[in-house]
Amino acid sequence: MICALNAEFTINPPLDPTVRSRTATSDPGPAFCEGQIHGETVDPTQTGEWRFTAQSIESSCVAPFSGDGQSRITLQTTQGNSKTVSVDWNFVTAGTVLTTTGEQTGVGEFRPLIGNCVTQPFERGEFTFANATIKQ
Repeated sequence: MICALNAEFTINPPLDPTVRSRTATSDPGPAFCEGQIHGETVDPTQTGEWRFTAQSIESSCVAPFSGDGQSRITLQTTQGNSKTVSVDWNFVTAGTVLTTTGEQTGVGEFRPLIGNCVTQPFERGEFTFANATIKQ
C-alpha cells in the first residue's frame, strides 16, 4: 500500500541541545492511501487516519538522530469496511529529512511548529510523507 501521510506531533521532553531519550506522539492526521489493506481494496474517495509514536534514545538538535516508531493507519475499503493496520519502523534524520525503514518505508520531512531547538526547545512539529510504502 502506498500512502500520503501527515500529522502534527508533540515531543516529550522537548528537543534541545542536550542528548536524552525522547518520545514523539502524534495527533490523528489524514492518510490518503492506494492499494490493499488486509486483502480489501482501499476506497480512494475516503480519507483515512494516521497516528504514530516514535522513540529516540540519542536525540538532540545538534546532530542527526535515529530511533524507532509505530504507525496505526485506519482506512475505509471499497467493500464498506473499516480496516486498521499497525506497522513498526526505524528512522534516521538529516536536517528536516526523515527516512524510515521497516514495515513503513519512505522519505518524509518534518517542520517545527513550536520551538526551534536554538532559542526555544522544539516541542511540537509536523511530519509529512508524500509516498510511504506500508508493508502488511
